[in-house]
Amino acid sequence: MRNKLFISLIFSLIIIGLVNCSSAQKTVRKTDSTNKVVESKKKRTAMSLFLDGVTQETKGAVAEAILDYQEALRYDTSAGIYFALAKGYFKLRKMLPAMENIRKALALDSANVSYYHLLGDIYSFEHNTDSAALVYNKIISLDSTDVRAYYLLGQIYEYQKPLTALKIFKKLLTISGPDWNVLLKIAEINENLGKVENTIETIEKLRKVNPTDLHLQKILIDSYIKIKKYDKALELTDDALLTFPDDPALIEFKANALYKQGKFKQAAEWYGKLMKYNTVTYKAKLRIALMFMDKAKDDSVNLSLAEQLLKRTAKDSAGWEVYAYLGEIKLQQKEDSTAIKYFELAAKDAQWNSQLWARLANMLFVDGKYQKIIDEISPVVKNFPDNFFLNLIVGLAYSQLSQNKEGKKYLMKAVELDPNDETALTALGFTLNQLKETDAAIVYLERSLKINPKNIQALGTLGLIYDNRKEYDKCDEVYEKALKIDSTNALLLNNYAYSLSERGIQLERAYRMSKKALDAEPHNSSYLDTYGWILYRLGKYDSAEVYIKKAIEIEKNNATLLEHLGDVYLKLNRRNKALEYWKKALALDKKNKTLKKKIEENKF
Repeated sequence: MRNKLFISLIFSLIIIGLVNCSSAQKTVRKTDSTNKVVESKKKRTAMSLFLDGVTQETKGAVAEAILDYQEALRYDTSAGIYFALAKGYFKLRKMLPAMENIRKALALDSANVSYYHLLGDIYSFEHNTDSAALVYNKIISLDSTDVRAYYLLGQIYEYQKPLTALKIFKKLLTISGPDWNVLLKIAEINENLGKVENTIETIEKLRKVNPTDLHLQKILIDSYIKIKKYDKALELTDDALLTFPDDPALIEFKANALYKQGKFKQAAEWYGKLMKYNTVTYKAKLRIALMFMDKAKDDSVNLSLAEQLLKRTAKDSAGWEVYAYLGEIKLQQKEDSTAIKYFELAAKDAQWNSQLWARLANMLFVDGKYQKIIDEISPVVKNFPDNFFLNLIVGLAYSQLSQNKEGKKYLMKAVELDPNDETALTALGFTLNQLKETDAAIVYLERSLKINPKNIQALGTLGLIYDNRKEYDKCDEVYEKALKIDSTNALLLNNYAYSLSERGIQLERAYRMSKKALDAEPHNSSYLDTYGWILYRLGKYDSAEVYIKKAIEIEKNNATLLEHLGDVYLKLNRRNKALEYWKKALALDKKNKTLKKKIEENKF
């Protein structure tokens, strides 16, 4: 602050003491000479003790000074001594006696600005800002040029009443001139209020006072970025970097401005430089990389830039988040196998994170790695027994590998955890059907259909169940309902067509449905067999042979396909061939009584 506000401690105390010592005494009757001598002696004693206290205080012996002031008060209860005592207590951070004594001083001299300043300091120290503000306003009413009171009042209002604070600091400029601290406060308040243009105006004034101040340059650069004047921000940043080439804040400003301009490749280069500094935290590095991931939808190049920044982060401090984000990038780049490797690293690094394991499990399932799910994910379920998704995926994996007994346990748990999940109910119904537990399967499939009546998979499985149970009315009802929902579903078309052909009904319709399914998936062995079998039922044995043989080329060890081809050869009067294929079928399905009967009846 300005020098005129701060006179030396000794002078202030001596002057205040002397003035108040003389003013606080009662008028002595001129006729009472004895009293006059006594009072004069008391004054001299008080003054001597007071000066002793001042001397002790200048030496830093505040406690000893307080003792002298207290002794002086025995001889002279003047405002100046109370003030000195209050000041000593304040220095020792003894607020209660400091407050008591400054109030006594003000009671004796209510117009002394110095006393009010000490009172304001006490209130401020105790965080009683409302009372402190009242005191500083009182000082200003007593002395409208008191710079310290304006400044401290502005500080109090800076966060409570920023607009009022702004007015106070601007008023202060008219009193003190272009003071650095005041201008800086104005800039900070404008910044907090979002008045960036005003901030820039104030900072430009400050730069005239000190054009080389780096702190000011940084505020100015940041302000230009905020108002989207990126070229100006870059110009100032480049100027500052000439003098301070290794300043991380300047490097970040440059990277940020380039990023805002959409110059992502250049921005990534500067962010890469920033990441070399130890002051840049792991979280900050992640945030930078994610900025480029967010822009990947605008330009796929940003995905590669994000990958580079993440790998840069991994060199210093690789954590599961880095691996997880790298995995997400690889997924977007259609590199599923690499993505899986990254998610495996992430999950192993954060074994407590069930979401990571679930993400990994889902990717493995989509990629058809069912055995890997069983090997790597099923042991993890023990750590998260109540995780619905992990139980579901492991159950589905077992079912896909026809290990239905194991799959059933996980799927039952999934349904227990979420009784209204359509996928879990459908999968459990399918698995139970594979285990020949058809009554239970029907219950779960019907529950699934209550949730979603258009669930094609549930309808298709129900159709199979009713077909196997020879409940054909229900079978046809379910298939017809399903085909109304999706008349192009190849699996539905194939299964319903096969059911009709086995019963020998609606063969022409069955033929059209089967052809439609085969056109959709021409290399599906089941669809080839169904089509061949319908041709067989229609008496087109030569054509039937062609399609069933194609099916066997794809699936050589399927007993049903081999039996069907044997049946075709019998119709073609090639009994030896028929017996050959029936025997191959029986070797794969030893309990098939129908096959045994065919072989017995056609032996030579």
